[in-house]
Amino acid sequence: MRPAFARTAAPAKPRRMRICNNLGLSNLPTLLAGGGFCRGQLLGCDRVHNNPLPNLFVSMLQRMGLTADKFASSTGTMRGLDLV
Repeated sequence: MRPAFARTAAPAKPRRMRICNNLGLSNLPTLLAGGGFCRGQLLGCDRVHNNPLPNLFVSMLQRMGLTADKFASSTGTMRGLDLV
């Protein structure tokens, strides 16, 4: 009989993240569900003059009633978000 703490399998190797469709690490699609923003919005952003993702987080924090003007590398709030 084997002890209960005996190793039964080799540890799994870490997997590398694959980015599909040549998106790279910028201009990633993001889904926001809930939070008091209008539903059904699609905000297409320019690849060159794009909103940083932390701008979305600043908008979300302000929507929750916090007085946040900056989060990480944000440059302000997210333009184009409509409130309910």
